[in-house]
Amino acid sequence: MTSTSSLRLLPLVLWLAVACTAKDGDVTDTDTAPTGSASVTLDGAIVGLVDEVVSFEATTVSGAVSVRWDFGDGSGADAGPDTRVTHAYNKPGHYVAGVQVTGADDAVVTDTVNVTITWPLAEGASRSSSSVAVGAGKVFVALEDFDKVAVVAQDGWSLSSHIDTCPHPRWLSFLPDPTAPDTRGLLAVACREVGPGVQFFAIDGDAVSQVGELDLTGSGRAPTGVVLADDGTAWVPMISRTDVVGTLMHMDPVGDVLNVVSLGTDLRGLAIQGTTLVVSRFRSPDGGGQFWIVDTTTHAKTIHTIGLSPGPDSDTDARGVPNYLAAVAIRPDGRTVTVAGLKDNIQRGLVRDGLPMDDETTVRSDLRQLSLVLDEGPVGKELGRPRLDNLDLFSGVVYSPLGDWLYAMTYGTRTIQVLDAYDLRQSGMVLDLGIAPAGIATTLDGGALLVDASAERTLMVIDAAPPFANLATIDLRPGGVEVLDAAVLRGKQVFANSADQRMSRFGYASCASCHLEGDDDGRTWDFTDRGEGVRNTISLRGMADRIGTPIHWSGNFDEVQDFEADIRGPQAGLGFLTDAQWAGDAHGTLAAPKAGLSVDLDALAAYVNSLGDLDLPYDGLEAQGRAIFNNPVVGCATCHPDGGSISSWLSPGLPDLRDVGTLTPLSGHRLNDPAPLPGVDIPSLHGLWSTAPYLHDGSAPTLRAVLVTRNPDDTHGVTSGLDAAQLDALEAYLLTL
Repeated sequence: MTSTSSLRLLPLVLWLAVACTAKDGDVTDTDTAPTGSASVTLDGAIVGLVDEVVSFEATTVSGAVSVRWDFGDGSGADAGPDTRVTHAYNKPGHYVAGVQVTGADDAVVTDTVNVTITWPLAEGASRSSSSVAVGAGKVFVALEDFDKVAVVAQDGWSLSSHIDTCPHPRWLSFLPDPTAPDTRGLLAVACREVGPGVQFFAIDGDAVSQVGELDLTGSGRAPTGVVLADDGTAWVPMISRTDVVGTLMHMDPVGDVLNVVSLGTDLRGLAIQGTTLVVSRFRSPDGGGQFWIVDTTTHAKTIHTIGLSPGPDSDTDARGVPNYLAAVAIRPDGRTVTVAGLKDNIQRGLVRDGLPMDDETTVRSDLRQLSLVLDEGPVGKELGRPRLDNLDLFSGVVYSPLGDWLYAMTYGTRTIQVLDAYDLRQSGMVLDLGIAPAGIATTLDGGALLVDASAERTLMVIDAAPPFANLATIDLRPGGVEVLDAAVLRGKQVFANSADQRMSRFGYASCASCHLEGDDDGRTWDFTDRGEGVRNTISLRGMADRIGTPIHWSGNFDEVQDFEADIRGPQAGLGFLTDAQWAGDAHGTLAAPKAGLSVDLDALAAYVNSLGDLDLPYDGLEAQGRAIFNNPVVGCATCHPDGGSISSWLSPGLPDLRDVGTLTPLSGHRLNDPAPLPGVDIPSLHGLWSTAPYLHDGSAPTLRAVLVTRNPDDTHGVTSGLDAAQLDALEAYLLTL
């Protein structure tokens, strides 16, 4: 393989030029070296394939007597001066080959060259669903709060235009036109809420025209990603208010559905390479993460489990179930897939293992590399996981074009971890990304990393070679004008920023760790050491309709600003109040109001209180189920009128807690009160379709379990008199709320 000096590689070892380096102001000219001495020069970097013969040649001068090569993989060879040698590497990776030249005067000089060995690239491009897409000389970035996609010209790195889209565009994919890849292609856009849900745009230079859409208005369904296959069709995972099993839709750019593949619930991460499609489950069951491998030709599918991390719990690692699995990328050789997210330590707690929760072992980053081909081991087998400290959720992963580097981006700590794609060794790090980086991509030549800093409305362009210089930061807002209230935007930034030591001592946790983008994490935590008990995470969606009502299952907060207690406590942050404020009347929860004491804490409250329900209208409401719900004999509407709640304060600091027969010894206490928990706060039922498991302790995996299994004495609505058909109707109605 010829030397390729233009290829940008990370220097794993400093280049050496012992004999060629002048000292004390002297100049060494290799053409006039003293008789008997020698010098050696290696130029550029070498790229080759596994088992392919690679050529090495060192330029020496007269006086060289012997040449010894070390290929960096444990093997070497002797050669004469200016003699070409060859070698074949049997494993992919980054190697440092060295040459040692001995002169007639017995002086030894050396030099090294970086060698990159890869597997052959698979047929077709590797693409992932992301908020950033690249092609036709442009970068496309989803602006979810603006209902637009920003278009950035790579020539000069400037904002060139915006594309109006369906509401809340979140995921993009771009397919270059093979006849004119530098100027034309197809852009697919998937929107989080309200139909139409998927749109397709033809890109031709600066011209943009919509060519099709999938209108999901009134269906109760919404996409959670999109990726374009090489044949121009799109694959779109769906969530639904009413479908028990999540579906994967295959459609053409006009928006016509070609096929529907049933997979599992809560589909999110999406990556394709050739005919191999990988889809991840966003929120994992307690037993481990899940992903599916789908053959896009035959629609054959297999499900695979990503095991719990065994730990042990320490200051550098922890146990946990992989969760929030939205970052998925297939290596361009098609042999492995990386699935990344967060690791939740649900094994820990005073009830579960006798150990209190702490800030270093509750949540951590999680990244797994898994096999896609038998050559790498059984399909779905875990091949490796890096142990990376002081990091939170991975929100994006992308490979370099050769597939030899993996760039893994963290959401709250705002870093890019540069990993060797074959052994996952850390080789570099990019720090200080913009807040809430939601998507990452590389330019087609691999020279730059592209980061969507979603909460700052910017695209960061970063040199892919050390020292990872920031080449440009581009404001993506039309006219630079913000659409959110200033306090709400600031609160959105505070909410996600675990790198802020006021939020978290070591960066592991932010509000987004349990409530990413306002949702719930699907976890049930053991908070016994906090004076509470086993608690199921509540979604913050719909807080806009519950301002001023008790917060948490035990009503232990009366304002969002009370999260200062969790920030200073379990997250070990410095806090947003001054120490004097915290030591005074504002100490703890249900104390004197904290509102007005901290601009950033008030901004956090403004953001949380702005969160509405996910807007997925469904036109097929079950009339029979609605009638059963509102029947006073059954009693659902007594506490949940219109699917809401009568959650309220009986008096300042005393919430209206109800015992509906679901309390157990594990329910714990409230605010360290030694008395048993008297009841739980009445939750809103809006969003039930996406917030399983249910009840304060997560003991009901399904709504049927809420209505029957966990309600044997009719203390949570009189449901014992309902037959199976009536229960089906009631459950169907609840899913539409």
